[in-house]
Amino acid sequence: MSGSRPWRALIGNPWWERPALLVLVLATALGYGWELDRNQLLNYYSAAVRSMSQSWTTFVFGAQDPSGTLTLDKLPGSFWLEALSVRAFGFHNWSVLLPHVAEAVLAVIVLHRVTRRWWGPVAGILAAAALAVTPMVGALAKAEIADMLLMLLLLLAVAAWQRSVETGRLRWLLLSGVWVGFAFHVKMVQAWAVLPALGVGYLVAAGRNPAVLWRRAGQLLLAGVTTLAVSSLWIVLVLLTPASARPYVDGSMDNSPISMVFGYNALGRFGVGDDLGMGGGLGAQIGSGTGTHWLYLLSDQVAPQVGWLYPLALAGLLLGIAWPDPAPRAAWARAGCVMWGVWLLAHVVAFSLGHVAHSFYVAALAPPVAALAATALTTMWSAYRQEGWRKWLLPLMIAVSTVWSAYLASRFPGFLPWLAPSVVVTGSLAVVVLVIGRIVSARASERSPGARPWTTHVLAAGGFLGVVTVLLAPSAWAATTVVPNPDAVSFDPAAGPRKIPAAEFDKSARRNQKTFDYLRSRRQGEKYLFAASSMIAASATAAGESVLPFGGFSGSLPAPSVDHVADLVSRRELRYVILGNILSGRKRPEPPVAGWVRLNCSQVDPKEYGGGGRTVTLPPTDSGRPISFRYDLQLYDCRPGG
Repeated sequence: MSGSRPWRALIGNPWWERPALLVLVLATALGYGWELDRNQLLNYYSAAVRSMSQSWTTFVFGAQDPSGTLTLDKLPGSFWLEALSVRAFGFHNWSVLLPHVAEAVLAVIVLHRVTRRWWGPVAGILAAAALAVTPMVGALAKAEIADMLLMLLLLLAVAAWQRSVETGRLRWLLLSGVWVGFAFHVKMVQAWAVLPALGVGYLVAAGRNPAVLWRRAGQLLLAGVTTLAVSSLWIVLVLLTPASARPYVDGSMDNSPISMVFGYNALGRFGVGDDLGMGGGLGAQIGSGTGTHWLYLLSDQVAPQVGWLYPLALAGLLLGIAWPDPAPRAAWARAGCVMWGVWLLAHVVAFSLGHVAHSFYVAALAPPVAALAATALTTMWSAYRQEGWRKWLLPLMIAVSTVWSAYLASRFPGFLPWLAPSVVVTGSLAVVVLVIGRIVSARASERSPGARPWTTHVLAAGGFLGVVTVLLAPSAWAATTVVPNPDAVSFDPAAGPRKIPAAEFDKSARRNQKTFDYLRSRRQGEKYLFAASSMIAASATAAGESVLPFGGFSGSLPAPSVDHVADLVSRRELRYVILGNILSGRKRPEPPVAGWVRLNCSQVDPKEYGGGGRTVTLPPTDSGRPISFRYDLQLYDCRPGG
């Protein structure tokens, strides 16, 4: 064993592995990065990224605007790499999205190393390929969403955890805790969902030795403290910084990072303490709906994104835990399967009981599904080449996977209509070749014991066809993310067919642009082009304009204060204010600034700037619910005398 070399696998390197991995990585990078500059950015996030790239203060606190008025409603760690990229290369679509491509490619590489260390080079390549062609991973790799960075950091945590399982050394477990702590700065409490998996797996690896078990329990406690300490760094920094010296914390009514992280972004997902109406936003409705049922992960908006390998993943979990293996690494590999299984279970429960605002959240399932599916294929292939009833498991699971993939594909008859028949043909051929090849091979071996009959090549062909079968459908769906989809919307990335007409959002964006042009033509040296709710202000901030955001993401925050806005108006640094927001679902309360504006400013005739209200109704979502949203914006001139 190579105890001092963390990236040296326990199993030897066959000649074909590195070329295969190189081809896979290059193809993945090319597919994820193709026409990157044509992919859309999410204004709310890209505005913050532009602001964060302009000063280290806005960078550290994650300010929405260059003046540092409000933070994002999430921790800034999600966007630090984006801001650094913009700082280095300038603000472009590709420079904002480039870190996500790199994160996705690195996640594929890390999963390969983690899987092959205990399950061998074939399993490593299969797991990496399965992750690379997961449709949602392809979509997130070129979207301004933080889930790819979360996935990478958690996989790095698993890699360090894997070393701690083998050696029992505390330093590796502490490093794993550090990686989870970094992941917390990306997606907050969601990062902690893997802690039960790492903890249970670490204890399982101790076996039945009480002394080892108690020692590892103590190590887990120290690792947990480390995770908590690293996770708390930004929260502590904000708490120690005077409110006057930092932006107001969005996602909280009390300017508290604790409320934002554990209330708005944690308990609020389960309908507890949802003071800001997090669950009623337009993006949430256009996303996956509520996700409060146990079949959610089998739904049309989720299963095709991460679930093509569900049957194989379940088989890999059962085989990895129950299948006796005399190899020295068997206990470690079993602990690995337990870890992946608990990871899956924790997320299944969370996604089934909590509020899932967007279907891309379930990308967290992709690593365990890919690893367990690869485990299943390699384990069953090993049994397939030996005698006994287990040799029939491989053709049986290929048949099950064929039926499942064909069923999923058939649920979208108007999209890739060739896919379901192709899966059936390929899968049927694979099963026939595997069954006949195994029978013929057994008879040939009886005639010539010890010889390598020509049927060995037939068996290999059957195995290859089986791999093609299980990866065909997800690859086809993932391929739809290579070229930007004109019907896609930036806040809900996904592969496959889109039912949301992006043209409706383009019309509203053009309407906003007309208003912005009107304001630019009347600007007379004011610092801010206008003030507006964060969602409206973001589109102008992302374009490089100086805009004062108020109300936060929900539009309801009591920040900035009325006194601050009145002072800006009196000093002629602010003239125009846009009231209103993009409304969908329940109506939220207005911030205090809105009342002051209505009392002290003059409303501009909507005909002058192309404003006014407009209701747009979109087609039903996958859950069968039509979506209506309303642009209801009013422009006010706050200069004395108009």
